[in-house]
Amino acid sequence: MSLLEKLKNFIYSKGRVQISTICSREEFSCILERELARAERSGQVFSVVEFDIGDVETNRELGKQLLQALAQKLRSTDEVGWLPEHRIGVLLYNTSREGAQIFLKRILESIPPEFIPPNFKIYTYPMEKQIREEADRQYQLIGGTISHSGKELRGKRSKPLREMRMLYSLAMPKWKRIMDITVALLLLILLFPLFVVIAIIIKIVSPGPIFFKQLRVGYGGKLFTIYKFRTMKVNADFTAHQKYLSELIQGANGKTEGGKPMTKLDDPQITPFGKILRATYIDELPQLFNVLRGEMSLVGPRPPIPYEVTNYVTWHTGRFDAVPGMTGLWQVSGKNRLTFKEMVRLDIRYARQISFRLDLKILLLTPLAIFFQIRDSLRKRKHPTIKGTAHA
Repeated sequence: MSLLEKLKNFIYSKGRVQISTICSREEFSCILERELARAERSGQVFSVVEFDIGDVETNRELGKQLLQALAQKLRSTDEVGWLPEHRIGVLLYNTSREGAQIFLKRILESIPPEFIPPNFKIYTYPMEKQIREEADRQYQLIGGTISHSGKELRGKRSKPLREMRMLYSLAMPKWKRIMDITVALLLLILLFPLFVVIAIIIKIVSPGPIFFKQLRVGYGGKLFTIYKFRTMKVNADFTAHQKYLSELIQGANGKTEGGKPMTKLDDPQITPFGKILRATYIDELPQLFNVLRGEMSLVGPRPPIPYEVTNYVTWHTGRFDAVPGMTGLWQVSGKNRLTFKEMVRLDIRYARQISFRLDLKILLLTPLAIFFQIRDSLRKRKHPTIKGTAHA
């Protein structure tokens, strides 16, 4: 029997407590999801310690030593389960980062010195303050160390919610990536003449670059550069947009009067041709290059700007559980008629229910949604009652 099979059937005890098996990846994912939801409601902290022993057959004895150490040190309330790539996760209820570090040190000290200690990472939630600080410094992770028997072992310090969710969420199912590449290539070939015409017009009406590049927050909170056709004047000031977004999100959080729909901001810096591109959503087409690069998908949550994320509360980061998309559940469910909170809830629902059927449904509904958006835009021009976006 292989070590992997032995680990799956491993029975360890602690006093009168019997834990018959290590939870499967699916079972452990459900446990983590449930604990995240509970922590979001109560604010109760918990930690997950991840162990990676490498190849399970090569490091057979190390795996046995690790499980024996866990059997001796775990509490009856803790959970052990499989993570992707045969890594082992330990869920420590009501445990802070400092408590998780103490637990980790005890586990490592229980492993005989002749064995090279396994690689490890610690994830702690909630850490709302850390999420905001990381957004401010553009999500740069901080490294940390823990001493073990005179050795200096390097691992990652506790990470915010988005990193914990990445423990068990799938970034991109294979069918989704295949569909993205196929459709994106086909559209780029078919729309190439349109790209050329738009590029020429942009150059004529507004001197400057054809494409607009901007940092956005993608899957797992990672930054990437998004591409659009430029619709604003060169060196445009985004202060008003940043303030508008901040007020919109704070209103949704109940800090000010909330519930305002995410109507578009009427920015005087937009060029006349740019207004046409935005109204028809043609300015978004260059994001097909982001799709080919794997930074975006055809379907998914819209990627926010870093300064938008600094206003997020912890549950908002559930939007980062899926690769961002050119269209999504929010866009075909009302878009600018919905509030920020409603948008986030739709994005989180999509991240948890990704399927080929749902993606196909959203793609088929997108042209209809665009039609209604254009119709509403024309009506507002005739009856300007809303100044009105938050970026889309």
